[in-house]
Amino acid sequence: MSRRFRIAVVTAAIVGGVGLPLLPAQAAGTASISGRAFQDTNRNGVQDSGEAPMQGHVLYVFDASGAFVASATTASDGTYAFSGLAPATYKVAYST
Repeated sequence: MSRRFRIAVVTAAIVGGVGLPLLPAQAAGTASISGRAFQDTNRNGVQDSGEAPMQGHVLYVFDASGAFVASATTASDGTYAFSGLAPATYKVAYST
């Protein structure tokens, strides 16, 4: 059974179908990834007036080899966070 994922802009907005390089988590000890998901209607990577947060969307973290690491659900304001990660390179995606 295969799943389809779209790459997310981690620190700004989820933009369906836009690929990003793997992002290094830069921290000693444990690392975290956080951001805000919103409907980026003009695809500029910035939450502009009128661009609604994406509440209740599930995001996934994969390591550099593509193995699943964790999932998180966006809050009412579109924020999400993954904490307690080992310092490494990760990819954040969401399911369509």
